[in-house]
Parts: sequence; C-alpha cells; structure tokens
Amino acid sequence: MKNSKTLDSLEDWLVRLETLSSIEINLGLERVDVVLKRLNLKKFEYVISIAGTNGKGSTAAILSALLKEMSFCVGSYTSPHLHKYNERININGISVSDEQIVQAFKRVESKRQTEPLTYFEYGTLAALSIFAENRVDIAILEVGLGGRLDAVNAIDSNACVITNVTLDHRQWLGNDIESIALEKAGIMRKNKPVVFGSKTVPSNIKKHAHKIGSDLLLAGIDYDFLVNENGTWDWYCKSIVVNNIKNLSLNGIHQIENASAALALIASLKNINFPSKKIINRSLRDIVLPGRQEVVCLNDVTWLLDVAHNPDAARVLYDTILKLDYDGNLIIVVGFLMDKQVSSFVKIIHSLVHRWIVCDLDHPRAIPAEKLSFLISSQLDKPVQITDSVMNALSHANSIANPGDMVLVTGSFYTVGPALKWIELQIQDK
Repeated sequence: MKNSKTLDSLEDWLVRLETLSSIEINLGLERVDVVLKRLNLKKFEYVISIAGTNGKGSTAAILSALLKEMSFCVGSYTSPHLHKYNERININGISVSDEQIVQAFKRVESKRQTEPLTYFEYGTLAALSIFAENRVDIAILEVGLGGRLDAVNAIDSNACVITNVTLDHRQWLGNDIESIALEKAGIMRKNKPVVFGSKTVPSNIKKHAHKIGSDLLLAGIDYDFLVNENGTWDWYCKSIVVNNIKNLSLNGIHQIENASAALALIASLKNINFPSKKIINRSLRDIVLPGRQEVVCLNDVTWLLDVAHNPDAARVLYDTILKLDYDGNLIIVVGFLMDKQVSSFVKIIHSLVHRWIVCDLDHPRAIPAEKLSFLISSQLDKPVQITDSVMNALSHANSIANPGDMVLVTGSFYTVGPALKWIELQIQDK
C-alpha cells in the first residue's frame, strides 16, 4: 500500500480509505469531532441537514437548485454515488474534480493522525473541507445512515429536513418505526427549524422536537400542496402562497412532496427572502437525478431504472409502473444489500412482474444471487433466473425482451449504477 504522501489519483485514495477502518459502518461522532476540530474550517452562512428513509437525494438536489437560483453559492454532499465518487460532492450543481477531492483527502489525512475514520467519515470531512476552501454560502449535507450518530451530524445545522420515516437499516437503527424515528430526530437542533416531509408522523418526531425546543413544521399542517388538473401545483406555508407552479422535471408526485418540503425549509430560514414563482419554476425544470424513475427506450423496449430498495419506495415504484405506457410484459433485474426487506418488496411489486432476474452485486454487503433467488422463488410461482453480475443480468434481460416489454432495474444503487453504464454503451453502439 502506498504512503498517503505518494497517493496522487482519486482511485488510489478510495482504495486506501477502505482499509483505514475494519468496520464499514461504525456509527458515532467522536472520531469525526476530533478531526473536524483539527481542520478548523471556515463556518458556513447556513448548514442544512437532510435525513429520512427515502427522498434525501432528491430533496438535496431540489434545495441546491432553488438556492443556487437565488444567487447563493451552494455545496451539496450526498451518498452513495452511481458512477463516480465525485457525484457525492457538488458545488452549484457541478461535481468537483478529482484533484479537488485528492487535495481534500490530503488535508484530512494531515489532521487524522491515528483516528480510524470510516470511508464515509473520511468523505464527509473531505466534502466539508472542499466547501470551506471554495467559500460556499450554504452547505447541504445528506445523512448517510440514521441521523443522531451519523458523521454529518458532527456539524451543527441551521435547519434540517426529515423526509419520512419507514423501516430500513434495522440492523443499526432499530426494529420499529419509533426507534428509527428517534435516531433520525437526532439531527434536530434547539430553536432551529425542522421540516418533516411526510403526513405520517411518528410520535418520537414530535416528542423530540418538543423536548429540545425545535421549530417543527409538519406536512399537511404547517405547509401543504395541491396538484391542479392542468398539471401545475399550488403551495402554501403560513402566510406564503404560490399558485400554479409548473411540474418538476423529476417524475412522480413524491417529487412534488420533496419540493414542497424544500420550499418549507427555505421559508423557515432567517434573513432569506422567499423565492418568486419565476425563480421556483426556473429551478425545478432542469433537475436531473439519474436512476430515480429514469426511463430509457432501447430497441422498442422501455427500460425503467430506479434505486428503490425498501417497501415504501416499492409502493411508489408500483404506482409509477401502472402509469407508464407499455403493452408487453415486465421483466425485472434486481439485486439487494443484506439489510433490505426483500420479502416485503417482492410482495408489493410481484403482481406486475412476468420474469425475475437476480444478480450478484459488487458490494461486500450484497445478498448472493442464489440466496436472493431462494427468497423470491419461495414467495412466487414464477421462474427466477440467477446471474453472477449486473452486466450478465442486463444482457439476459435484453435477449429475452420483446418490443413493447418493459425491463425494470431496481433494488440498489449498486444495481442501477452499472445498468446506466451498460445502457449508455448500448446507445453508443447503435
């Protein structure tokens, strides 16, 4: 292994970071706190933290687009990535360069000393360092896992969004909604606004906000939206009303829910003027989020790619499929990580699926394809094809799909990411 002083490429650094800690997920703020103090970074004008089970990345992208259009310099840190690590760290919607990340890693390494940072902790500190170096006004930080003990929570936020709370990551966060909600509520701060983006509100969200004195804004009570017959939507929050907002570039009513929460968050920020409808429309029309209900047509076959990996996301995906225009069979290519509720996911979506193809994923926590096949086939009376990689699964789906069919690729970022690359190559070869 190269010494950190001789590491020049981002790829070399990422390989090295995987060796710094023997534990992939090691929740706790102590290690990050220590190194963060040593870095002594410039403070940002605003820090916005985003937690929740689903929709964090979409909400971060929407907030970033809105605040950029309002003339702020905005840094956004999200995870995981689909193609390149650089996707995790954006300034004004543009991924930072390899060189910027390498230099940030070097700064973190110079202050780390003997602290055994995880891959995610190292990346979080590097992102904060890059934002400070580039003097961003607003840092938007997506929680990686949970909230209370996540590395992002080491820096105090001026406001936060919790998109929703459903069952996911139970191995680390708890086996019931209220336990998970309490972990996510850990990003709240005293006297600071927190927007909760779902109308289904766990008791612990309300209790913790009251306990520490956070200003809790609830969807459907403190703010809401209404979709109009012509496809536009209205939004209101306290004394602010915006009518006939144009539809987003992102598909699905759940994206309007995310945009609604983002607007409520901006309305809650002190010393910031709420954006005009013109700014809102301009911000929301060009947001691109690969792998979120992304539709591609290839050889008269519709390909739908979505990173859904839990039951609530599966329900949203189910509704989307029903609205799509295809007249053939649905073939699914799927891979999951170990902590996912495969049985619940399958139960929700199985009635739409004609053929199942499962694959091994390039991730240490992936469910082996053979085990995944057994989990699915034990519930269904349909065949399940086993493949040893995403690429082979896609090739098989492509070979059996007929014009008019749909191929759905889902279950994980680690399924959809390689699939997007594969589709790009197919389009280039045409």
